[in-house]
Amino acid sequence: MKLLVIPVKGDEKWEFLSKIIDKLETKKALARYKITPVNNEIKFLKIIILAMFFEL
Repeated sequence: MKLLVIPVKGDEKWEFLSKIIDKLETKKALARYKITPVNNEIKFLKIIILAMFFEL
């Protein structure tokens, strides 16, 4: 059974990942490849990385 990945503010894994991904370089790279809206895509990217890391 697959678990749902529900991001919760205050979760230490989510906050740690946020510090890494919310950097300006990440936003620039997404914009460079015409991936918009950047803020939504960053949330999706975090969820995907967390799911891959914990094999969810």
